[in-house]
Amino acid sequence: MLIEFMKNSKKNVSRYLFLILVILSADYVLCNNPQWKNYVAGGREINALTEEDSLLWVGTDIGLVRINKNTNVNTYYDQISGLPSTGVTTVVIDNQNNKWIGTGGGLVKYDNNSWEIFNTSNSDIPANFIQALYVDINDNLWIGSGASLKQLWGQLSFFDGESWTTYNSNNSDFPYKYVHSIAEDSIGNFWIGTGGGLAKFDGVDFQIFDTDNSDIPSVHVNSVIIDSNNVKIIGMFGGLSFYKDSSWINSTTSNSPLPHNEVEELSLDSQNNLWIGTWGGLAKLKDTNWVVYNTSNSDLWANDITSLFIDNDDTKWIGTFSYSTDHGLIQLKDGIWTRYSTSPTGLPTNYINNILIDNENAKWIGTDFGLVKYHNDLWTVWDSSNSDLPYDHVRKISIDSENNLWMSTLGDWVFDPLGALVKFDGNNWFSYDKDNSDLPSNYISDIAISDNDIKWIGTDSGLVKYNDISWTIFNTGNSPLSDDLIRCIHIVDTVKWIGTYSGLVSYDNHNWAVYKTDNSDLPSNHINDITHDNYGNLWVATDEGLAKFEGESWEIYNSGNSGLPDNYILSVFIDDSLKWMGGYNTGLVKYDDSDWTVYNENNSFILSNTVNFITKDTNNNLWLICDDEGISVFNENGLADTNDGSIINTFSENFIIYNNYPNPFNKYTTIKFSVPNNSNVKIDIYNILGQFIRNMFDKNVTAGYNEINISLENLSSGIYFYRISTPIDVKYGKMTFIN
Repeated sequence: MLIEFMKNSKKNVSRYLFLILVILSADYVLCNNPQWKNYVAGGREINALTEEDSLLWVGTDIGLVRINKNTNVNTYYDQISGLPSTGVTTVVIDNQNNKWIGTGGGLVKYDNNSWEIFNTSNSDIPANFIQALYVDINDNLWIGSGASLKQLWGQLSFFDGESWTTYNSNNSDFPYKYVHSIAEDSIGNFWIGTGGGLAKFDGVDFQIFDTDNSDIPSVHVNSVIIDSNNVKIIGMFGGLSFYKDSSWINSTTSNSPLPHNEVEELSLDSQNNLWIGTWGGLAKLKDTNWVVYNTSNSDLWANDITSLFIDNDDTKWIGTFSYSTDHGLIQLKDGIWTRYSTSPTGLPTNYINNILIDNENAKWIGTDFGLVKYHNDLWTVWDSSNSDLPYDHVRKISIDSENNLWMSTLGDWVFDPLGALVKFDGNNWFSYDKDNSDLPSNYISDIAISDNDIKWIGTDSGLVKYNDISWTIFNTGNSPLSDDLIRCIHIVDTVKWIGTYSGLVSYDNHNWAVYKTDNSDLPSNHINDITHDNYGNLWVATDEGLAKFEGESWEIYNSGNSGLPDNYILSVFIDDSLKWMGGYNTGLVKYDDSDWTVYNENNSFILSNTVNFITKDTNNNLWLICDDEGISVFNENGLADTNDGSIINTFSENFIIYNNYPNPFNKYTTIKFSVPNNSNVKIDIYNILGQFIRNMFDKNVTAGYNEINISLENLSSGIYFYRISTPIDVKYGKMTFIN
């Protein structure tokens, strides 16, 4: 069930340090487009669940996830893979094993090889927002669709693979409301849960059950299922109803142990137990016996149940949601709760402020919810709840010659500015603010580090020089600085270039120079970013275009005289002879001193047309901060290794394994894991068919983090699985060997 129908949900973020334990191996399907990859937070809002043999298909707020229940390998599908929209609302599988996927951008058919999209421009489907799907006994598809997420009207469509038939209030008695659920009884009648009541369709006529003509307690029907006795079981915003032979039996919180009257999901297990997902927890009903599970008596992520599916093994898969706590997918099997992650990354939020890539190709990411490190397949998040990071809002990051990180942080800076300059040596945190140092302000906009590890710090009260001993303050009162509010700092040799809202300033430790629109050809006094090319030319991003400064002359590029789509440039990055730019509504712009190329949402897989920041990793991939949508990675020659975030699927606080590295490998690879206590550990190798190959390790290890180097010499190239077992737990990993 699409939770956003009833809630304006704001993505909740996990606020604890996590070496993300989410996906044993995360295959990120790139379709035929190897130039782009996107990293986004999310994936924990579970909208749909279904099963195909050993595969569980999960529709989330940011795409489609396929979980192999035998190996715990997750595969992610998004717009780069072939989806028209990242938000997946519903998934069903027909008798040919085609996956039919409802999104906000149309209906998708996926046959495991190719994607076929049906929308209003290429088919007779009446709307692009798909709310419900059902495959009938004749393998025909029934579709509930509407105009958008926010509009509550809808219609019912029938698709036999060739032609479309649509029922709405204009041509039938179908209620002009959204469709949430579709079911079929034993004699071929369809029962449709809508926002206007329960609809019965016999193939010719509709009969509507609402609060005016029946005993149904609410017209907002979320879920309909039919048991073996042809009883219609209806979940709605108003309770639970059982309907058969014109008789209604209603259960609510006032007359039963139902945990909440908002019933979202229903399912029956092999023992005819009814499982009920509500906004107050999960309930099991057999005859008159109730069992209720919630966060106080079970390991449910949260009490709001958004999706519910029972597979062929009678395993319950439950999607949960919460505004204030973590949420996501959880499995209930044989009385044991196991949490799964369906998030493809370890990002706590899509609000990204800065990215620094160090010499080891580790990505240090400043977000509104802490500092993130992404390296060698591992995501680590530090915030104020799990570390001595004083504030969660990490704005700028720089690194000195001893690999200490220097970053600016902010707290509540609207009325009483809270913030600090923070040094992190990998283990210890050191905070500097105006109370414990000579910093003139807690608001820090930028940090640049020059020779001898001198820190140059931009604040809203001037420029600060810090040599680890003393602080020197430059402001409009004691220097030619044109503005106390520093926007950005860039160092070329000994010259500090300072961007402000009142022009561009240079300082070479002795002399100052100020460039403004009234004394130079600078197109605007609002400076957003500064860099330089191999010839020493300065490139300045402003809100009125891009300026190139050769020391004496200026060359200005704007939307009127160049290929820039917009004048508001936020970031400029020089890659050898190529200039890369991003700004408001510009997309990613490339300039090779002759031609301009623009990558935007219409012609590429970039997350947003607004690009706030650009940098490059050691594999020549560009990393882009895309407004508040996350991170896009781009390489026009094809993406090199981006350290894909593969993480372990099942949240175990006791036994953790991390992806082997390198992977793929042709000689040795390192298997990494953590155990809570001194323990015997065995590592066995299996082939792709699940056949045992050999034991690689069988020894006692000490508690904590361990690494074991292995070789698969004398084996043929291919995919292998490794099984790591302790006396109390077993986990699996996947690796690719190239002989």
